[in-house]
Amino acid sequence: MTLACPPGDTVRPTLDLVRGSIFNILGQRFSNITVLDLFAGTGALGLEALSRGATHATFVEINEAVTQTLSKNIEKCKLSPQSTLMSCDVDIALKRLGRGQITFDFIFIDPPYEYSRIGKIMNHIVEQKILKPTGIVILEHHRKEPVNDTFGDLRRVDVRSFGNTMISFFKYEDVV
Repeated sequence: MTLACPPGDTVRPTLDLVRGSIFNILGQRFSNITVLDLFAGTGALGLEALSRGATHATFVEINEAVTQTLSKNIEKCKLSPQSTLMSCDVDIALKRLGRGQITFDFIFIDPPYEYSRIGKIMNHIVEQKILKPTGIVILEHHRKEPVNDTFGDLRRVDVRSFGNTMISFFKYEDVV
């Protein structure tokens, strides 16, 4: 199913090749899991996880016009009952989720390129304890953007390159 994309250049959807590769790497681990899609845009990553058997996806998007398109995509895919849409800044969302003691098996992070707060977001994930002990953070970033190999107890366990796009996978050190 083709997802709607808001007009203009406010959203940089994950390329089909990259998205397919992410889900091939993650394999068949989607039964009875929850996912968090930060900087959700069209919702492609979270919706793909739901279509593969995830039980719930939480989407975080601050841009109001993009949020409206995302909401329509969720409805179009008939996945509203399994979806939560948070229309707010990622920092605020992570704090709310942490206070609510909500945890996730997979956290997808696809910020705008040249986003300067990746480290802060990764540290919030660790501090707020929203990633399950066996969970994985999947971070999409530009190849020229420096990304640390560790954030607290989270360690990069894999990195894949797709032209200018890099996908880094992080797990807790004691689980690797």
